[in-house]
Order: sequence, then C-alpha cells, then structure tokens
Amino acid sequence: MKKHLILILALLASISISTYAQEEGGFGAKAGDFTGSILFGRGNFLDAPNVPNAPGINYNWTVSGQAPIAQTIRGNYNDVANMVGFETSFFITDRIAVTLSGGAILPQTPGMQNVQFFYQYEDEIYTGNDPTSSNASWIPHYGSVEQVNDIETNVNLGAVYYFPSSRFKRVFPYVGVNFNYYYSMRQEYDPSVYFNQSASTPGTGGTGVLVYDIGVRTAAIQGMGGQAVAGFDVYVVPGVYVGLSTRPVSYLYTWNDKIPAPGMESLQAESHTFSFFTQTFFKAGIIIGGFGGGE
Repeated sequence: MKKHLILILALLASISISTYAQEEGGFGAKAGDFTGSILFGRGNFLDAPNVPNAPGINYNWTVSGQAPIAQTIRGNYNDVANMVGFETSFFITDRIAVTLSGGAILPQTPGMQNVQFFYQYEDEIYTGNDPTSSNASWIPHYGSVEQVNDIETNVNLGAVYYFPSSRFKRVFPYVGVNFNYYYSMRQEYDPSVYFNQSASTPGTGGTGVLVYDIGVRTAAIQGMGGQAVAGFDVYVVPGVYVGLSTRPVSYLYTWNDKIPAPGMESLQAESHTFSFFTQTFFKAGIIIGGFGGGE
C-alpha cells in the first residue's frame, strides 16, 4: 500500500504541475477554485444490521431487537493506506470553502434454487443417490445460492474556514462543520426447497415439502448527524497537497428497520452517539482549477 500512496502522490504532482506550469502564484487555492482529494483511513460507512433469519424449521422464529451501532466513529482498525472515499471543495473566497465527500458500495448476488436428486427403492422415493449402486453413477446435490443485495453509502456536506500560517507558507490549517447522512441496507433470500422431508418436520405442514424462506428479508440502517472539523493541508508543490483531518466533536442519530418477510411489520430501534476526536483521515489532493478570480 505504501507503493500505491507514492504512485498516487506522483500522479497528483504531475497533473498539477502540468496544469499550473504557465501560471504564477503562491500556495493554496483561490476563490473560484475546485479541489479534489482522496481520503485514506477507516471506512466511513454504517454496517447494516443483521438481517432477520429465514423461518426454515424454526417455529420460534425471532426478529432481533438489537439497536444500531455507529461503527463509523469507532476508533479501532484505522488504516492510513485504506482508500475510503473522495472529497471535493469549492472555494467561495480565498479562505472559505464548501466541501462534499462520500462514497458508495453496491454489491449484488443473484439467487439460484437448489437441485435435489432422488432414487426409487421398492416403490418409495428417497433423496440422494442409491447407496447400493456404484458411485460412478451418482449425481451430487446442488445447493442453493442465497440472494444478497447490499447498499452502503454516505454523503457529507460541510464548510471550512482556512487561516493560512503566517510563518509557514505551505501550511493551511482549517476548522469547519460537516452534516452527515449514512444509509446501509441488506436484503437476503434463500430459495432452497427441500422435498421428501418427514411429514412431522416443522414448517412442512405435513406435506413433506419444506420451503426454507418465504420472501426477501430486509434490514436497513440510516444515520444523520453533525460534526466539527479540524485539520491542515500542506502543499508539496503549488497545486498539490497532503493533509490530516479529524472530528473534534461528532453527534450521530441512527435508526434501523428489520422486516422478516414482505408484508410484515418492521421492527425499529434507534440510538444516539456522541464522540470526540474520531474519524481521522489522511488525504492527498490537487487544485483542479475553476472559475478563476481571487481576492
């Protein structure tokens, strides 16, 4: 990962130098400029709550009442080499900028029903292969593929005020605020159907057929909050910077919904989380340019 960081910084430097080769000026962005930076650190996503279990043969089928946990602001497992998002800023003045950052992850796994095999013995049907036959003629049972749909996203809108160092021309400390929205959702469906079960098996209704799941099960968690922001940018060359950013104070309100099957009522839970000096990010960015101007 260190090699990746070096390559990213080298790429940013080459882009910025070529952009600003014919321009004069010092370090730092000016009014009308856009900046873009890659964020490194701990992932800034809410972990979706556990999806309710499929009923299967469990006649004590239960939906957990666990409240959401604000994983985004936990300080464990920070990794400066882990790329977690993108941030862009627009400078209203030479010192005030509006920021927007976020990211999204959208994995999907299509489902597929299982395929069972049977054999006949003395007018009775049994699952599997005939144990008295050669295994050269056996055919395996093909298990089901569980359908899984995930969405994880976060959006952060804020504003920061820069106060350039009077001593170090390359250093630009800043403070500001962020408003955050998080959304994570997970859906699961197990299309397994098991035939030739015992008539006394729970869930078969005496038919000997077990439909393991009765529909898509969903768990979703949302969060809204605000943060104080503090950090600094250090310009490596004009137009290219690296920096550190942290959140001295954060508040996050989260709530989740768990739906065990389509048409059923959801179970909701909520939580409130305050944190201090968490969510530290390392960033590497460039001044993209903009509408020009400046003070």
